[in-house]
Amino acid sequence: MRFAFLGNLQGNPEQVTEEEITLITIQLVVAIIFILTTTLSTILTYDLYRKKTGQQPLFSDLTADHIDVDNHAIILALILIMLFVNMNYVDIFEAKGKDTTNSKLQVLVTVITLIAGIISFYISYQQASKPFDFSDVANPEV
Repeated sequence: MRFAFLGNLQGNPEQVTEEEITLITIQLVVAIIFILTTTLSTILTYDLYRKKTGQQPLFSDLTADHIDVDNHAIILALILIMLFVNMNYVDIFEAKGKDTTNSKLQVLVTVITLIAGIISFYISYQQASKPFDFSDVANPEV
């Protein structure tokens, strides 16, 4: 997922509004949390690897399912935050009289990502309510 529209920040610093700085700060926090959720997905994938190779898993099936659902819920919340941020960028660029084509496309990309995130969360939630089966392994990436 692409984040800040940093191209407009490399010009005159007086043109940067307080709202833009706030949005960039939000993006930074979201990026860090995305890294943490990706790390958690990697740990869950390693746990699955251990289960498939007959080694002692890191988590019980129930615990791994609950962690996976919670992780997908966090990812979904982060995508919603990014949708909010990108919609605000459109408003800022319109107010400044700048071209909003790219920022509107970024909103579209975020909406498509949101749809994928909802589907991924649904799959994760459905899998958590049934017995573990290796054929039902969810893709940890959104």
